Amino acid sequence: MNRIYTSLSAFFLMTFAAHAQTFSDDFESYAPGAFLAQSSTTWATWTGPNGGGADDATISSANAHSGTNSLFLSSATGGPDDIVLPFGQVLSTGTFEFNTWFFVTAGKTAYLNYQASTTIGEIWSMDVTFEADGELKFTSGGVPLLETTYTQGQWFELGMMSNLNNSSWDVTIGGISVGSFQNPVFNIAAINFYPIENSSFYVDDVMYNYTPYVTPALNAAVMNLVVENGLATQNRQPTVDVRNLGSTPITSYDLTVDYNGVQSTQNVTGVNYAPGSVTTVDLTASITLIGGTNAATVTVSNVNGNASDDDTTDDIAFTTVTAAVPAPGKVVVAEEATGTWCTWCPRGAVYMDMMNDKYEGFFAGIAVHNNDPMEDATYDAGLAGFISGYPSAIVDRSPELDPSEIETDFLDRIVVAPKVLLTNGATFDATTRELKVSVTADWQVAVNGSQYKLAIVLTEDSVTGTGSGWAQQNSYAGGAQGEMGGFELLPNPVPASMMNYNHLGR
Repeated sequence: MNRIYTSLSAFFLMTFAAHAQTFSDDFESYAPGAFLAQSSTTWATWTGPNGGGADDATISSANAHSGTNSLFLSSATGGPDDIVLPFGQVLSTGTFEFNTWFFVTAGKTAYLNYQASTTIGEIWSMDVTFEADGELKFTSGGVPLLETTYTQGQWFELGMMSNLNNSSWDVTIGGISVGSFQNPVFNIAAINFYPIENSSFYVDDVMYNYTPYVTPALNAAVMNLVVENGLATQNRQPTVDVRNLGSTPITSYDLTVDYNGVQSTQNVTGVNYAPGSVTTVDLTASITLIGGTNAATVTVSNVNGNASDDDTTDDIAFTTVTAAVPAPGKVVVAEEATGTWCTWCPRGAVYMDMMNDKYEGFFAGIAVHNNDPMEDATYDAGLAGFISGYPSAIVDRSPELDPSEIETDFLDRIVVAPKVLLTNGATFDATTRELKVSVTADWQVAVNGSQYKLAIVLTEDSVTGTGSGWAQQNSYAGGAQGEMGGFELLPNPVPASMMNYNHLGR
């Protein structure tokens, strides 16, 4: 199974016959050892939707929640078993309930995902990962939605109930709610059971029930409230998706944001949202982050001048916002190993720019080039002992990581009080082009001075050049590897005339 995450670029509003769709399977109708997809008219596999393929899985009588049979999947490295339960259509409105029993072998993992398209492997809607340490994680496109726990080595019931109108989900373990979230991808078309690395698990008593939505005259639904995480005291501009799930065009409405007990209302007028449309709205009022993990909501009201629309169950979008409290005087330094010859290094440039924009004043990024016209040989050689490949990064000289993981280390480091506060100063003589730099060190704790060295690094943005070595190699060209900050729209290599190099360590 190729797990490539892509952004959902188009939304779908499907109209179905107004009747419920119910499915259940306790696997008792199959013979032990039989291949599931080959024996069923409903189940399929990742590669063989009709009658199964080489990735079919067998029925087991070794362990069951009810009766004597269950579905068993295991793998040392991932696959080949890859079982799919199609819904026969894309579901994007109405209510959906999924319920099943899992048994994850002690010390092993399990995994399932929701597909958002009837074409398997085209769009992932959600991933559900049962870790070997008992953590249960729900993510969408790599973005965390919910984390909870489960018990290994015994049967437990997993339930997921969704109002697809605003993509809100409630998760239960053993019938008890363990959390709720809203998934930014609101379409679901199939469930996929797949044994990832170190997997060993049984599945039994699978059930889902879908109730189609009956379209009312007027209904505005809100979903996918996005507030970027950050640092306490930083300001963030929320965005939210407004869906017209009624048969009447929406011409006006109000959006009220609630965060940290502060409410702000934005009046939206002069619009014309057609039935079935989805519109992303940038909220004009910013919110000021507070430390910790806190809830944020947005409520739609006053739709077309009415006190309420015809369906109030989808009027609220919600999310949680996490903000770290920076230690006084703390600035985190990230050094990125890169080069124009490196085909994957556009990823480093994208994440360094993102970090600089998102955490300006708290983040110092340095791009250390190798074997290209921007190389500083001394710096490049000094960094070589900390890395094993390109692109890579180190944060506050911690262990090497991928540039896409810089933010995680940054948030761990920004709360650590510095042992010394540094104050930088500089003067530049434009005539002689002489730069004088000064640094004042104010120690906050008693330390062994011989353990520390003072390094001064100058960085430069918007560096350009011509000739050999200035073009950036680009494996993201064509979009086959997903989005990467616009590099997916650029050629390979990206001509020097189109490149601006930032954070360059001089």
